[in-house]
Amino acid sequence: MFTVSVAATDRNLLTIADVSAVLGDSTVAQVPSIDTVLLQLSDMIARECGVPADGIKPPTLRRETIVETIRMTRNEDALRLSRRFVDTVSSITEDGTALVADTDYIIDKAAGVLRRLDEDGNVEEWPKSIVICTYTAGFNTVPTDLKLAAIRVLQEQLSASSRDPLLKSEVVEGIGRFDYWVGSTGSSKTPGVISPVAAAMLDPYRTLWL
Repeated sequence: MFTVSVAATDRNLLTIADVSAVLGDSTVAQVPSIDTVLLQLSDMIARECGVPADGIKPPTLRRETIVETIRMTRNEDALRLSRRFVDTVSSITEDGTALVADTDYIIDKAAGVLRRLDEDGNVEEWPKSIVICTYTAGFNTVPTDLKLAAIRVLQEQLSASSRDPLLKSEVVEGIGRFDYWVGSTGSSKTPGVISPVAAAMLDPYRTLWL
């Protein structure tokens, strides 16, 4: 269970300048309500990547402060936080006792995985307990490859008005034949919203589960 205590001030993965640099000013000018489109695009990508939401604020890959409570009913080898790409950990308590970074625990920030350390600095199991972690996760500066993936998805969405972006090949012989790309292999519940190429570009940013 987690809550977003400080939401991202900007959920966008792309700016208008980013889009103009790749697609040109004329393309941007033809898109009504471009600000709304870019925000919807970023939200769609967050859902595609399986970024968890707290039930109140939209999920995002941009930086937010999270307060997460993990109630363990048994010992665990490692604890995976709900959000990846951790920037800082403000505090971690175990049954109310504050833990110290690099003495009591270590964290894989990219994966968002916490591992418990014993008094000798060796990895041990997390004991059955209630762990509360306050941390920031997500990107202040959007990585270049994530921007490129977002541009790809945007191109697909814009092309949908003139042709099906999932149409792979077309053969017109008699009644004709149309071959389509299969739907996204990601977490999207709507097949075909994002093409396999774009989905593969987003793979490094998907939520991972133990």
